[in-house]
Amino acid sequence: MTTFLLDEADANIRKLILDSIDRLTGQDYRGVRKFEFNRFDVSLDFENGEVTLTDDLTVGPAGEFTTSMQEFGAALRAPSQSSTR
Repeated sequence: MTTFLLDEADANIRKLILDSIDRLTGQDYRGVRKFEFNRFDVSLDFENGEVTLTDDLTVGPAGEFTTSMQEFGAALRAPSQSSTR
């Protein structure tokens, strides 16, 4: 998740994902919302409350990371570290 947050999740991507989480959670949505970015695909599973990040540069299970939607949302809301690199 750290690589996604540092290398790909700029302010626009963070806003896009967080807006989707906030809007669809408020509607009791139970489906899956997917985003495809340069390196990572993000799958928001509202039924299970999980987020799966898939690194397109890493093949197989090592390229997937799943966490709770709550933890992922908190990480996206945290100040970006990319501006300090």
